[in-house]
Amino acid sequence: MGHVAKRDMEDLLHPVLANGDTGVHLAFAEWTLGLDKTLCRRVIGSEPPMVTFRDDACLTCANKAMGVAIHLFRDTDSSVVDLGQLITTRDAEDQRSRSTDMA
Repeated sequence: MGHVAKRDMEDLLHPVLANGDTGVHLAFAEWTLGLDKTLCRRVIGSEPPMVTFRDDACLTCANKAMGVAIHLFRDTDSSVVDLGQLITTRDAEDQRSRSTDMA
C-alpha cells in the first residue's frame, strides 16, 4: 500500500511550459481542469515541453514542490526525478560556474 502512495505522489505534478519562458515548469496534474498556473505562479503555455524537466528545470517550481512535501516527480514514463537531488546538483553546478567565472 505504501508503494501506491509513492506512485501517486510522483504523478501529482506534470511538466509544462510557461508563457514567455523556455524552461520547463511544474504544475499540479489538475491544471487541465482550470488551474492555469505553474508552481512558481506563471501562466501555463499551450505547447508541451520539448525537453525534460531534468534538462531545463525551473528551480523555483522544484523548491515549491519540496515545500509541500513532494520530493519525487515523474518526468517521463520511464524517469522519476528526485527534486532534492536535482536542486542540490544544480546549486553545486551554479557555484562551480560562478567560481570559474571569477577566476
